[in-house]
Amino acid sequence: MPKGFYYFRELFSSIAFKNGKTYRSLSLTDGENEVVELNDLERELFSKVQTIDYYTTVVKIEGFEHMPKGFYYFGEYMEDPTTIGHPVAMQRFFADTNIFLFWSYGNSADIKGSDVAKYVTDVVISMGGTAQNVLLQWRFKYFPHVSSEDMKNGFYEKVEAQLQGFQNTYYVGGLLAFELTERNALYSISAVCKHFGIGSELPPIPYVKRLFPLSIRNPSPPRDIGELEGVEFPNLPSLDGYLQYWGTHKATAKKVIYTWINEEGKIMNRRTYQELHDNASHIAYKLLTSTKPIIKPGDRVLLIHLPGLEFVDAFFGCIRAGVIPVSVLPPDPMQRGGQALLKVENVSKVCNAVAILSTSSYHAAVRAGYVKNIVTLAKSAQKCSAQWPDLPWIHTDSWIKNYRRSPDSYNSENAESMMTKPQPSELCFLQFTSGSTGDAKGVMITHGGLIHNVKMMKKRYRSTSKTVLISWLPQYHDMGLIGGLFTALVSGGTSILFSPMTFIRNPLLWLQTINDYHGTHSAGPNFAFELVIRRLEAEKNKIYDLSSMIFIMIAAEPVRQKTIKRFIELTKPFGFSEGVLAPGYGLAENCVFVSCAFGECKPIFIDWQGRVCCGYVDPDDTDIVIKIVDVDSLTEHQEDGAEGEIWISSPSSGVGYWNNKEISQKTFCNQLKNYPNKKFTRTGDLGRIIGGKLFITGRIKDLIIVAGRNIYSADVEKTVEGSSDVLRPGCCAVVGIPEEVLTQKGISIPDSSDQVGLVVIAEVREGKAVSEEITNNIKTRVAEEHGVTIASVKLIKPRTISKTTSGKIRRFECMKQFVDNTLSLANMDFVKWWALNKAQSLAAKMLAVHLKGTIFLNYWFKMQGARIGSSVVIDTIDITDPSLLAVADGAVIAEGVLILGHEVRNEEEASIADMAFEHLVSIYAVAFLGALSSATVFMLYSHFSGTTTSLQHFSFACIAGAFHWLPAVIAAYAVIVREMTMSPVSSALLLAFAYLRYGIIVSLLTGITKKALATKSGAKDKDIASLIQRRITIAAHLRFAKMLSGTEAFCMYLRLLGAKIGRHCSIRAINPVANPELISIGDGVHLGDFCNIVPGFYSKGFTSAAIKVQDNTVVGSGSLLLPGSVLQENVILGALSVAPQDSVLQQGGVYVGAQPLTLVKNTLIEEDERIEEMDPMYKKIVGNLAANLAITTMNVKSRYFHRIGVSGRGVLRMYQDIPSLPKHKIFGAGKSFPVIVRHSNSLSADDDARLDARGAAVRILSDDGEVPLLDRTLKSGKAFYARTIADFATWLVCGLPAREEQVKQAPHIRDAVWGSLRNTESYTVLHYYSNICRLLRFEDGKEMYAKFKLRPADKDVSEDSGQVVPLGILPPETGAIPRDADDTRPLLFLAYDFRRKLQLRDVPADSAARDVALDCTRPWDEAEFPYIEVGEISLASNVPTEETEKLEFNPFLRCPEVDVIPATSCTQSASIDHGRSLVYEICQRLRNGEPLPASWRAFLEQWDTKIDLSGCPVMAATRSSSNVRHATTKVTLARTWYQALWATLCQPLLQTLVPYFAIGLVIFLPLRGLLAASTATGTPLYWSLPVFWVASGVAAMATCAAAKWALVGCRADGDTVHIWAPAVFLDTVWLAVRTATAEYFAELTPGSVLFAAWMRAMGTSVAAGDGVYVDSMGALLNPEMVRLERGASVGRDALLFGHVYEGEGGEVKFGAVHVGEDGFVGSRAVAMPGVRVDDGGCLGALGLAMKEEIVRNRM
Repeated sequence: MPKGFYYFRELFSSIAFKNGKTYRSLSLTDGENEVVELNDLERELFSKVQTIDYYTTVVKIEGFEHMPKGFYYFGEYMEDPTTIGHPVAMQRFFADTNIFLFWSYGNSADIKGSDVAKYVTDVVISMGGTAQNVLLQWRFKYFPHVSSEDMKNGFYEKVEAQLQGFQNTYYVGGLLAFELTERNALYSISAVCKHFGIGSELPPIPYVKRLFPLSIRNPSPPRDIGELEGVEFPNLPSLDGYLQYWGTHKATAKKVIYTWINEEGKIMNRRTYQELHDNASHIAYKLLTSTKPIIKPGDRVLLIHLPGLEFVDAFFGCIRAGVIPVSVLPPDPMQRGGQALLKVENVSKVCNAVAILSTSSYHAAVRAGYVKNIVTLAKSAQKCSAQWPDLPWIHTDSWIKNYRRSPDSYNSENAESMMTKPQPSELCFLQFTSGSTGDAKGVMITHGGLIHNVKMMKKRYRSTSKTVLISWLPQYHDMGLIGGLFTALVSGGTSILFSPMTFIRNPLLWLQTINDYHGTHSAGPNFAFELVIRRLEAEKNKIYDLSSMIFIMIAAEPVRQKTIKRFIELTKPFGFSEGVLAPGYGLAENCVFVSCAFGECKPIFIDWQGRVCCGYVDPDDTDIVIKIVDVDSLTEHQEDGAEGEIWISSPSSGVGYWNNKEISQKTFCNQLKNYPNKKFTRTGDLGRIIGGKLFITGRIKDLIIVAGRNIYSADVEKTVEGSSDVLRPGCCAVVGIPEEVLTQKGISIPDSSDQVGLVVIAEVREGKAVSEEITNNIKTRVAEEHGVTIASVKLIKPRTISKTTSGKIRRFECMKQFVDNTLSLANMDFVKWWALNKAQSLAAKMLAVHLKGTIFLNYWFKMQGARIGSSVVIDTIDITDPSLLAVADGAVIAEGVLILGHEVRNEEEASIADMAFEHLVSIYAVAFLGALSSATVFMLYSHFSGTTTSLQHFSFACIAGAFHWLPAVIAAYAVIVREMTMSPVSSALLLAFAYLRYGIIVSLLTGITKKALATKSGAKDKDIASLIQRRITIAAHLRFAKMLSGTEAFCMYLRLLGAKIGRHCSIRAINPVANPELISIGDGVHLGDFCNIVPGFYSKGFTSAAIKVQDNTVVGSGSLLLPGSVLQENVILGALSVAPQDSVLQQGGVYVGAQPLTLVKNTLIEEDERIEEMDPMYKKIVGNLAANLAITTMNVKSRYFHRIGVSGRGVLRMYQDIPSLPKHKIFGAGKSFPVIVRHSNSLSADDDARLDARGAAVRILSDDGEVPLLDRTLKSGKAFYARTIADFATWLVCGLPAREEQVKQAPHIRDAVWGSLRNTESYTVLHYYSNICRLLRFEDGKEMYAKFKLRPADKDVSEDSGQVVPLGILPPETGAIPRDADDTRPLLFLAYDFRRKLQLRDVPADSAARDVALDCTRPWDEAEFPYIEVGEISLASNVPTEETEKLEFNPFLRCPEVDVIPATSCTQSASIDHGRSLVYEICQRLRNGEPLPASWRAFLEQWDTKIDLSGCPVMAATRSSSNVRHATTKVTLARTWYQALWATLCQPLLQTLVPYFAIGLVIFLPLRGLLAASTATGTPLYWSLPVFWVASGVAAMATCAAAKWALVGCRADGDTVHIWAPAVFLDTVWLAVRTATAEYFAELTPGSVLFAAWMRAMGTSVAAGDGVYVDSMGALLNPEMVRLERGASVGRDALLFGHVYEGEGGEVKFGAVHVGEDGFVGSRAVAMPGVRVDDGGCLGALGLAMKEEIVRNRM
């Protein structure tokens, strides 16, 4: 039997098993040694695993002897499901056999074993081999497979995050990834042998990932084209030297170096070597003799030229003059602003340029564009502030034209005397990077570095004086400038050039030019080859001759296997061969060129991830050294194939970034241990070297870590582009967005995603329709191929994705645009959208609001384009874009929901006819009740005023009551009554009192009607009756009651409708309550603005339950109370929070959030100061850790720290003289204290002889020996394995493999773990260390950090005593190593003498330095911070075992002299001690059965880890019983009798009469004029009513602004006012005026210039004319408290609160809300007083910024 096959069988049959745990299904019988059942999560996940056929075919092959050992993949069969049966992978196990294994899938139907064998044979033949024999074929009938949909929904994330390592169980093999089959198999066998096997060891078989050649045959050697006759290549030190040489050489002087062609391929311009030489000399002379400006050698000048040879003249002229050229992309001269101009401006400032070199025609276009922008007022239309630099322009083309006209005017001798030869170390030019991953930086390129790089390219490319280089690359970019212009010049060859825009318009001109000029060399980025491919596929009749080509590089961006493979296929008929193609790699920091895969007669290699080899690495290469370096440790990777950052050392390297020493040092001045004399440049690129071949895997900044996996943007982008033909190739960006940003945008991501979500931004083709299917395809394909979930897909317009000048995707800019919501999504013109949106809002305000919950609202939205299924209930009118809405059958959209467009599903059917009748009745009831109320007011007025009634007036009254909306009422009055006989004041008073009477009557009628309908008995009648009750209740609120907000009259109104309302309540502008009879509100309750109390909602019918809000509770603005919720006394529910259905919010609790609702603290419970200091993440980690350890403690009653111990009593005697120690209360000279010392093992509870960390706990007692002063727990080893509490928690919960991976990245942690293990005969021959600092406070007030050490009295005992030699990466999972089998030592004993030492360190002033000092994973340098011997411990007697066991050491015992160092964040080093102190005390109390403080209990119960504390006693935790009684009996918002009288009578009158009186005055004169003009001219009213409405609306807004200053004035930031103070009452009156004004007209203006002007008039600071956009009336709650900078945006219904009531003695506090430049506040977001949104900051939709919070720019 062949060796390879036998070994494969042997591998699986040579393991002997011990007894162990086994998994079984529920159907198995008992009898196993130990059985572990599947848990619920395992059942859920494994139920999704399907089984398919899987074949392993063993074949003997002839002809594959050249293939190295390893894995090979067949990508074309892995990606195409129609090729099932074909092999997806092949493996060669041994190099000395011809046995190969093939893996294939089958389906048990038409694809069976014989088919699989045939496909394998066919593939072998296609690869050039011969299948001699199929030795064996195995079929795995139940091979596991997971569907694409389950993958997309997070199957792998759940397995990795929730199952992997749980209970020391690991899942490996086919479930995890096919390409890992071999590695997983070996890992599985290794794990089995390690934990369950006995005896034999397996010989190592390393998992080696090998490379796959693009083709079978090696390419031919590159053709040698030789040199021109009489030409020999010189070795010169500079680029200018070569120009002079070739320009004066008799064989080349007249030779054309550069030819410029147009779009038709016609020659437009030429330069011979001599002409270029002369032009350069003349421009150099003119530069050095220039007086305006004066230009000296070393000065920087900008080169801004359109593509052409004028740029070449100017560039060479600069370097000959010693002037430093800086080439930049020429901006569009007719466009104002733009990114290109912004870069010009920035580059000019950075390099301090003195002039701009350009052409006269381009400069003229710039000036014309400037005039055009002034004439067209472009300044107001665009936001970009970029300006042309204020520099003199020099027209180099004019210099050359003048010189050519009169060459005699140029004195060459004088010119040459002014110029000096450049030195290699001198600066040649500045090359500003494209900035694809950040801000552009100017690389300083020297003459020596430049010429070395060009010569290196010449050598690699085989370039000679016969070279014909074809280039369209941008001349201002490194690849086009150095690779396209300089290489041909140095070689003495020629270049055919054309514009990049010409190439974009006609990609095939590239091939045509090669054909016409017999091109030999060229280069282009990957996207250029894709353009050519698409055009060749479309124009199949084109024929070219490409046989002249010797070299063509593909570089500048990720090189894709699919691209080069397809390009070779399409161009092979044209004489193009694979050996000509050279995938390459370069960067601006190394001039341009680093490497390329060319010239070694090797095929193009592809790695196992589909990446293309981009160069060969020769360790003996003198031109360049390429190394792969670990990003964290900055050391070279020694392992072949290891991934890391690419470092290069080459004479080509730049010497730094201009004027940026810090970044230059980090980038260009790096060293490696094995190369002390070389400087390395960090490229920022990730890669690996496999067998001397370089592969680029991505950018460090393009590396996205999701669920612990490295995801490269370029790989995912390739998948996205292939998912749909609608997407534009090369125009896609995949970026990682922080979870908090996505959450603000309402986008959820899996819990296991490491707080990062993947976002796809892709362009669509011109004219292609966008559908949901495209998005779904993208998500599915990415899930299938990469195993990750896409959080969001944004499809944008063609040609709008941000790219660099070289065509690279600017992912950072794309990410910023996504965060800032500035992507160019396909949408409607903004003005049209805004007008349509306001028209819809107007119609909804007038009619749709009364259709809520009825089928007529469905029809309403259908008319506007919504797609709504049957049996849908819509109870909201806040649907901003109905045309984008799709609602499935039976869906329910509840009250208060804001919809931008989504789909919901439910299952319920109902009779449309019955629903229509019920809904029509309810709508009619609303209109009837309104008309009846208005008619009643009219009849009462007629009766008491004695006026004669008329049918016209009565009809008008009924119509006004039915529709209610004031503009409609005025229109009806103008049409029906058509006369104005009263004075303005009389008319305004009539309107105000009519509204008041109407409101009172409609409220009374609503209450009466509700009570009458509540007595209905039949089920059918009850349904109709309840619907009518809800409709009329909401209508009454909207029509009148909302004007009473904040008054006692509003409470009386709610009581009238059946609500139970207590005394002294402050109920602000809450939203309508449909079922007030179901709410109960206690005394002193405050309900903030825009609260939603929802005792009932639609969900499979109407669901309702009572809501109870007990005494002194505060409900924040915008919060939501759901049915069945109970808010107990003194609860505070934060703004924008939700009280869930059937929830109970505990007495005194402060709650914030929605899902889940979080208890922040309890005001009736005294908080632990440590908890108060922690930030939210710190609390979460400590809470979950404490709960987990508490559960263990309660189950096993174990100590949290040392397990067993022996102890002794004695005395600590401090030395009489400690000169280096300041005076201290405990550690003072001459002092002595009783002590107890207990020694113990760290983990070993049953065997002292195990290799374990040893401990020494020291308790210092008071003089009487009763009161502990200090407990210190010390251990062997100088360092701890966790720096922070977060590290500690991670270490505890992760398994051994994860820990081993961690210590590979941090070797010092491995040293800390092994360094603590000791093999010892006695505890007394070891040194013990505290590791963790304490803060010592001395009598003189000085504070110092201190570490403690306990050493044996015998000085001969070294610190290394008992040290253990590491046996692996880490000790076993248990942490202790079992004793040897022949170890017969007894239990250990305790000796008596120790010396105590202190290590002191000043407390650093800088926080970062403090964190370093407190890092317990790294010991302090004893040379810098030596130990001070402070005393001796003498132990006189042993403590009995029983007493030892009862000793309770508290290592976190605190006293003022020796304190725990506080921490506020889980990332601070002090958190390891500060956080564990709380964890330890909680576990200690639980172990001893002691009462747990209520604050601790509440802390434990609010986190993810659920712990049952029902049997645990609780301490009396309230501050005092009297305080609690006082808090629960006193009404916080109690009013005096006169305040109550005012709130009941006067305030309601002012809030209803003043607003409508003001509006009545405003509209009187315009209305009278309108009627008079209509009567006089006979003009129909419908022409003039809209004009009247707008004019009177603007006047009403002006009146409202005047009322603001008259009633409220201007409050200052930080003011406080009592909630019942007159100032608040007047503020409420003004808010009523604002509400009436908004209803009349103003609420249709948000988002307009008029609205911004109105805000300014009321005191808001709004940046003038700079694009501020506000679409919310909620920005005007306290207008003087709002500050909006340039470009700020406030979304629909956002609330900017300038005031807040927090339940503190009835005080209302005021604070400014500041939205910075380009800041964003999303729809329905809430910003509380003091909030500041930083420049570019984003408070997302439904976001909440708490008081004084700063919303920062995440980017």
